[in-house]
Amino acid sequence: MEVEAEQLEMERQKLALERYKVDLEIKRTRWLSISVVTPVLAALATVAYGLWSTQTQAKYQFRLEAAKAIMAASAPSEAAWRADFFKRIFPDDLPKDFTKGVEVQYDSTGVRAKMELWRVMATRDMTSKQVIGLWIALFPDDTWAKQLETSFFQTEPAREK
Repeated sequence: MEVEAEQLEMERQKLALERYKVDLEIKRTRWLSISVVTPVLAALATVAYGLWSTQTQAKYQFRLEAAKAIMAASAPSEAAWRADFFKRIFPDDLPKDFTKGVEVQYDSTGVRAKMELWRVMATRDMTSKQVIGLWIALFPDDTWAKQLETSFFQTEPAREK
């Protein structure tokens, strides 16, 4: 019986040693997993921060470019119109109070556009008669242009010989 008790004790010690080995293997596997997962998580965090940073930078750069375009206007009313234009076109990309306190006065007669067209036509090689004729063709409701045409550019009747 004593031999059996010794064998039983030896088996218990072997079993305890195997449990210890298994516990060590589990701990080693956990540390190995942590050592693999940590750099992967760090890389994912870096990529996420890079995406967020790029998106934020693009948003602020867009706002800056919109502000530059508005500030490049030649008149306050044009700047107000541009601000309103950007706010209407890009409602989600600009702050909600982007046009707060700005009164937009629309040019219902198109005076600014007509002035720009007049300036462009004046730089072309066109006679005054051609300019007025083109103006009347583009803006038939402008009575001043028709009056100018009839007053100054009326063709003289052919003289009889």
